[in-house]
Amino acid sequence: MTQDLTKQHIERLREVINNQKCMLMVGYGLSSQVHPEEGYKVASNWADLLTGITGWCLLEKLIDNPGKIAIDNLVKQKRYASAQVKIDSLLNSPSLRKHCLSHVLLSYKARVCEAHRSIARLSFRAYFTTNYDTFIEDAFLIEKGQAIVTLYDTEMAEALGYREKGQQFVLKLCGDIYRPDLINLLDLDLKRRFKDTQHPLVKGESLQNLLSEYHLLCIGFQQGNPDLACLEHFCKKGIFGDTEHWIAVPQEHKLDFVTMSEQSKNIHIVTYPSSEGLEGFLEQLEYFSSKQSAYIEKNKQEKSEQRVLETVANGEHSQNNTIQSPPQRNLQEDKSYDAAPLDKGKGGLISYVDFTLQIDTVKSIKSLSEQGQYTAKIKTAMLENIQLRSQLIEANKTNEESLKELGIKLYQMIFLPDIDKHFKETEAAARTKRRKVRIRLHIESDTLAVLPWEFLYRKEGGYFLAVNPDTVLARYLDLPLPPDLPPKQAGPLHLLIIIANPADQTPLDPDEWEGIILQALEKLLQKGLITVRTVKQATHEQIRDALLEHKPDMIQFVGHGIYYKGKGYLALVDSKTGQTWEVDESRFANFFLGMGVGETLRLLSLATCESAKSDSPRGFLGIAPQIVQRGVPIVVAMQYNCPTSTAEIYLENFYTIVAAHKPVDWAVQYARNAISFKKGLDNREFATPVLYMRATDGNIF
Repeated sequence: MTQDLTKQHIERLREVINNQKCMLMVGYGLSSQVHPEEGYKVASNWADLLTGITGWCLLEKLIDNPGKIAIDNLVKQKRYASAQVKIDSLLNSPSLRKHCLSHVLLSYKARVCEAHRSIARLSFRAYFTTNYDTFIEDAFLIEKGQAIVTLYDTEMAEALGYREKGQQFVLKLCGDIYRPDLINLLDLDLKRRFKDTQHPLVKGESLQNLLSEYHLLCIGFQQGNPDLACLEHFCKKGIFGDTEHWIAVPQEHKLDFVTMSEQSKNIHIVTYPSSEGLEGFLEQLEYFSSKQSAYIEKNKQEKSEQRVLETVANGEHSQNNTIQSPPQRNLQEDKSYDAAPLDKGKGGLISYVDFTLQIDTVKSIKSLSEQGQYTAKIKTAMLENIQLRSQLIEANKTNEESLKELGIKLYQMIFLPDIDKHFKETEAAARTKRRKVRIRLHIESDTLAVLPWEFLYRKEGGYFLAVNPDTVLARYLDLPLPPDLPPKQAGPLHLLIIIANPADQTPLDPDEWEGIILQALEKLLQKGLITVRTVKQATHEQIRDALLEHKPDMIQFVGHGIYYKGKGYLALVDSKTGQTWEVDESRFANFFLGMGVGETLRLLSLATCESAKSDSPRGFLGIAPQIVQRGVPIVVAMQYNCPTSTAEIYLENFYTIVAAHKPVDWAVQYARNAISFKKGLDNREFATPVLYMRATDGNIF
């Protein structure tokens, strides 16, 4: 058995990955690679993770100091099973496990690393993991704009079905923070995990079937891991037939795995330098796989050209019998092309089922979806209470409970029994299609339109709709797209950054804000997927010239704004004095007439204070809806004062998704979710971004 990462093994591993005949099994070592926020430290191994859990239990007073020391001593003695039994008894409810693991794994205080991104880009057939976090799923969302199908150990039949269909999926073997009821803290090996069930034979055979027909790469495991021991046991018994298995480990740990590779002919140990880590190993694998794919494509092209030459040489052509390559399909011109996102299970973009709520001026509500439509009359008895709570939010006097109470009342006011039933039917239909739900609020009533609907809270599920990953929430203006809006051409997206910093306003550092946005777009800029131009002195002349010269697809405005007595104003810069030039919403919207709306501009993002407010969206008196009326398909604006730290989170997460040509409405939902993770749910900041759309969906690029 060859134990080194030889050329033969590299080529073989590349081959099975490119042919989608390789699955990936992931251990905790991958989770330890994530990038935490400043001041936080990731547990580097399983022992550190267990110690972190006991530390959290001590802080939450689930255990006293002697109890923590006793468990920590078991960990030091590597008696992990005994330690985990005691920890399992402490975290004896799903909610405790979720809160503990979310804290210890830095689920809300870390972001995916390049290793996660690499495995999302590589063509593995499926992913098996014992990790409790969701960083793999997050990487798929970022890299591919698709929510990879997530299954748990209770869904083996579904896993087999997806495997047979050739669809990628993640199989969570121990539950995760989103399914705390399935979290398993006892670290059972594969064999026991699936045989300790009500249907042991079916479960065991199903797992074997999943693994037996495919090759396997294991990363992030330590020596002595029970899953690897089980894998070795299966190999020795010949259960997996001729399939091969690779275990990637740092070079200094190679000797720990020698016995396994010597006793199991189908297991190969591949090593990588510790200095490069898993990121370096996967990066090399990704590079070689991409290179091989390019070689295969080139070889196909050469063979095709050779066939053409042979045909010509044999005289099998004439002026009326010309050999041509198949015509390239122009998806923008092809009327049969469905511009909506593809089904995520098929490897395309995120796919949505629309659920539209139409509220007219007399406060009648109609819900519409593929499952039919329902009508009801809104009960406004609780409106006064909602308005008072909204005023407290505007005064920034909030806590998590008060926000939930407001959200519940907002939900109860429009999700009346028949409407709520209709919503659940739509959700059920979406789940069967592996889709998400897009909630479109079309509100004509001025009294209701000004309410902060981004706080809608679903008591049944225990979440705010605006941050729920399975929905998107948008305010929809029922207007057609401009008839002269052309299809987006191939090539990079063009972003224009406009930063307004009048001398008499609270200072904004144009260089700092430009840096924040460029940092979020760094990799996309390096790959040539986006271009950026910045206007750092937002005078009328400079904005006008930039619009005419740059022809942007997107504009990001950073500056001061306020809504006062029914009018919105932006603080631009007077070219003569350098001080504030107050521009109302109508005048600001006029900037875009003839300067991009009919040619390229698809998105405007306003990082200002109160730029989303409007007393009457029907009259388009607010800045955001006024610009939507002028023809911009999507406008994102802020309905409350936006602290710099929150704006940074929003900009980084929003543009990471948008610049990858993913749906804009999902990008806003993703950014709100990131704000809630990092800033919490006890303040109004996660509900500050408001999305206005006239586009039927967020796929505008």
